[in-house]
Amino acid sequence: MSASEPSSSHGVAPGSPGDSAPRRERAAIAAQACETCRARKTKCDEARPRCGLCTRLGVVCNYREPQPTKKDKTLEQMDSKLDRIGGTMKDFSSQMREMTDLIRTIPGVSPGAAPTQGQPASSPATTTQSMQSEETVVPAPFGTDAHLTTPHKVLLWPALYHMLGQESASNQRDMLAIAQEGTHWFLKRETGKHPEPLSAEARLQESLASNSNPNYIPLDRQARKHLVGLTYDRMVMFAKSYFTTYHVLYPILDQGLFDVILRDVVENGFGDADYNSTIALLVFALGHMAIAGARDPPLDPSVHPNSGFRGGSLHQPPGIELFNAARRSFGFIGTQCSLENVQILTLMAIYYEGCSRHLDFWRSSVSASMSCIVLAKCEQFDMDSPRGHTYKRAFWTCNLIENWYHFELDLPRTGIREFGEQVSLPGNPRSSPEDNQVQIQYLAMIALHRLISRIHVDLHAQSHDGSPDTYRGPPTAVITGLVDMLQQWRELLPRELQWKDGPHRFNYPGLDRDGTPTQHVLFHYTKNADQPEYLMSIDISTAQLRSRYYYALFIIYRPFVYKALHYPEITTAEDRRNAGECIQASLKWPIVMYPVRDKKRLIPYGFAWTQNFLGILLILRMSLDHKTMAGIVDEFVNKQEMQETIVLLLDWFEDMQQVDGVAEWGHEVMSNLWGRQYAADEG
Repeated sequence: MSASEPSSSHGVAPGSPGDSAPRRERAAIAAQACETCRARKTKCDEARPRCGLCTRLGVVCNYREPQPTKKDKTLEQMDSKLDRIGGTMKDFSSQMREMTDLIRTIPGVSPGAAPTQGQPASSPATTTQSMQSEETVVPAPFGTDAHLTTPHKVLLWPALYHMLGQESASNQRDMLAIAQEGTHWFLKRETGKHPEPLSAEARLQESLASNSNPNYIPLDRQARKHLVGLTYDRMVMFAKSYFTTYHVLYPILDQGLFDVILRDVVENGFGDADYNSTIALLVFALGHMAIAGARDPPLDPSVHPNSGFRGGSLHQPPGIELFNAARRSFGFIGTQCSLENVQILTLMAIYYEGCSRHLDFWRSSVSASMSCIVLAKCEQFDMDSPRGHTYKRAFWTCNLIENWYHFELDLPRTGIREFGEQVSLPGNPRSSPEDNQVQIQYLAMIALHRLISRIHVDLHAQSHDGSPDTYRGPPTAVITGLVDMLQQWRELLPRELQWKDGPHRFNYPGLDRDGTPTQHVLFHYTKNADQPEYLMSIDISTAQLRSRYYYALFIIYRPFVYKALHYPEITTAEDRRNAGECIQASLKWPIVMYPVRDKKRLIPYGFAWTQNFLGILLILRMSLDHKTMAGIVDEFVNKQEMQETIVLLLDWFEDMQQVDGVAEWGHEVMSNLWGRQYAADEG
C-alpha cells in the first residue's frame, strides 16, 4: 500500500475537446458550460442546479446568462429537466429502500443488552465464545467492578498499564483512580474544564418592533422586538450557513417549514415565549458559529497559532449574543413537551458541542429525548406530512446522540431507543435533491450506528478479570460475522458514498460512474492551499461516515491486539494478520485530516473522537516497543501512514486541550509518552 497521497490530485483531471474539433463546436461548449467546466476546458452536461463535474467535486456551479438563439429550445430543455428530475426521484426512492432494508437486516440490540456499572451482559451470539475476548486483567491491588467503556478499557490492559505506570508517578495515581472509579473519572475532567455556564453578558440591543398594521396583535400577545444589527441580510446569511453545515450533520429541521419561521420573525420581530423566535435565533447562532468556525482566526493564537478550533474565545464563542437571546426566550417555554421543544433543545445541544461543552450538550439532548418519548407515546403524527418527517428526524437525531454518549462516557440513557421500532426511519422523497442527499447519508449513519451497537454488546460489553489459565482468546466466529455485516453495509451504500481502500480512501467522490476510483483527493495529511470550499459540508459528513466505518473495524479486530500483547506464545499467524488489520484500520481517519482538521467547531461528537484517539495512541506506542506487535507492524501495517497518524492524533490533543478536559489530560500523558518534540520532528 502506498502511504503517500497523489501529489497532483488537487482536482479531477480535466478533459478537453480534441484538437481536431471544429471551432464552432468548441465555441458552443464555451458558451453553454458552467464556470468550472469553462475553466477546465471540459464539456459540461449542463445539469441544473449543478452539472455532473461540479456535483462530483462538491463545488459551486455557476452558469452565465444564456444568449438568445435563433432556435428556441425551451420545450426541449423542459423535457430534459423533467427527465432528470424523474431519474433523481427514482434513484432516491431506490436508495431509500436499500438503506431501510439494510438497517432492518442488522440484528437489533434489546433495551437491556448493554450493561453499565459493571453489570454482566450476555448475548445469544456471544454466550459460547465471547468470554474474555478482550480481558481487562487488572493487577491485584487494582481489582475493581468499576465500569469502563470500550475506549477506556485499553488503559487497564496490563501491558499498557505497566507502560503508563513506568512513565511517571502521576500516571500511577491516575491509573489507580481510573481502576477504582471507572469511566466516571473522565467525566470529572469535563466538569473541571467548564465549571461555569456560558456567559450571559453578551446580548444584542433591542428595539420595539413596529408593524405596518396598527391592529396587529401577536398570537401570544407578547410585545415583539427587533435585535439591533440583526438585519435581514444577516439572518439569510446565517440561515444559509446553518442549512449547509450543521443541518447536514444533525438534520432536525425542515427547510421549507423554517422559511415560514424566517418570514415570521422578519415581518413581526422576535418575542419571548415564542417557538418561532427561539428556533430562528438558535439557527442564526449556529450559522454564525459555522462561518466563524471555518474562517476566523484560531481560538487563542498565542497558545496554538495553527489551531483548527476557530472563532471567538473560550468564554465568548461565535454567535453567543444570539444564543443568549434564544436562552432568554426559551426560559418561558422550556418545560413544554412539543416537537418545537425537541428541536430547540437539540439546537442548543449542538451549540454547546460547538463549544466543546460536552456535558451541557448531553444535558440538553437528554431533555430533548425525554420530550421525544412523550411525543411517541401521546401524539399521533402523519408520518408522510412535513411535520411527521420533521419528527422522525428529531427522534433519530436524539437517539444517535444519546447512544454515542453512552458508548463513550457511560452516561445514562432515557429509554428513547425502545421506540426505534415504533418511529419509522427518516426520509422524504419530495425534498430537494440536496436534502435527499443529506437523508441518504443520514440513513447510512443510522445503519452503521446500529451495527456499532451490535459490536459493543457482542464484543466489548463484558469486562471480566482473567488469568492466563482461563483466557480463551478472541471469539473468532462472532468477529467474522461482524466483519461480514460491516462489509455488507459498505457494499450497499449508494455509489456516491462508496470508496476504495488504500490511498484512494481519501478521494471524493470515492468512485466514478464506471466504479473506478476518482482522482480528486479530498482529505490531506498537510494543508492544501488550493482546497475549494465544499457545498453542504461534504468534507465533514464524508469524513464522519468513513471514520466511523474504520472505527467499527478497529474495535472489531481489537481483541487480537490484546492477545498479541499479552499472550504472544499462543498467537497464531491468523491472529497476527487480524491484529495487523486492527492497527491499519486505526490509521489516518479523515476526521483528523485537512480540511476537516481546521473546522473543529463543526465536527460532530468531538468528545467521542477524543476518547478513542487516546486508546489508539497508546496501542500505537506499544506497537513500537513490544516485540510481537513490532513484527506485526512490519508485516501488515503501512509504517508511513502509522507515523503520520501519530502526528495527526498528537495534534488533535494539542489543539483540543484548550477546550476539552479529557484532551487536556491526554495531551499531558501523550506528550510525555511520545516526547514533546515528536510532532515537530515528524511534521
